Amino acid sequence: MTTAVNTTARLLITCPDKSGIVSAVSNFLYNHGANITALDQHSTAPEGGTYFMRLEFQTPHLDLSRQVLAQTFADAVAKQIDPIHEITEP
Repeated sequence: MTTAVNTTARLLITCPDKSGIVSAVSNFLYNHGANITALDQHSTAPEGGTYFMRLEFQTPHLDLSRQVLAQTFADAVAKQIDPIHEITEP
């Protein structure tokens, strides 16, 4: 009997709403070999609201370990969008 390896990770983001968040996050994940399989997002107001994102992605082709990916995300993307964020496994 073989054990299935879970390749799904989740990214949860809360931050001030501004343009470019989806682009910054999705480009970052794409550039590191992740495949986004689910994305839910909304803002509390058309302008000046709080933005929420829940994103699931697949990790078997990542070019970094999950721990390094999380730190690289914090260093590269989080500085642009100032989020409260967390990368988790389901």
